[in-house]
Amino acid sequence: MAGANETDLRTAYDRMTPSERSRFIEQRQDAARTNRAIATRALLHKVFTTAKSNLGRQRLRRAALG
Repeated sequence: MAGANETDLRTAYDRMTPSERSRFIEQRQDAARTNRAIATRALLHKVFTTAKSNLGRQRLRRAALG
């Protein structure tokens, strides 16, 4: 069963004109692209931060073994 918000959204969508629906869909697609871009940047940041940290540890280890 659909939640209250989903039902309200469906009712509002059903009442929209075709141009409003088109604009609504474009906004949702833009939001999805933005969210994917944010998630991608966060993942890349984590990967590079981890790689940089690991590289620093390797350098310290090599220096200690000298």
